[in-house]
Amino acid sequence: MEYTNEVKNMCKVSCGANHGCAPIPSEGKWVYSKEIKEKLKEEIQVTLDMKINATPTYLINGKRYEGIFKYPDLEKIVIELGAIKKQK
Repeated sequence: MEYTNEVKNMCKVSCGANHGCAPIPSEGKWVYSKEIKEKLKEEIQVTLDMKINATPTYLINGKRYEGIFKYPDLEKIVIELGAIKKQK
């Protein structure tokens, strides 16, 4: 079977136990699952250290807010804490 140069130059897929896991496309680059696993471990540890146990959790100027907020309520909190200025 004849292949075009494009096909001939494509990344070859290896078989067997000696090749790494397949890469995952992510934001314009290839990421390997081991990298994702390590990043996930780091992010889980951060949430444990900060005692975050609800989704969503907002940390605004050192104060914690858990749960779902309607936009006007969240905007009021953010303005009161000085994180943003009220738009006129």
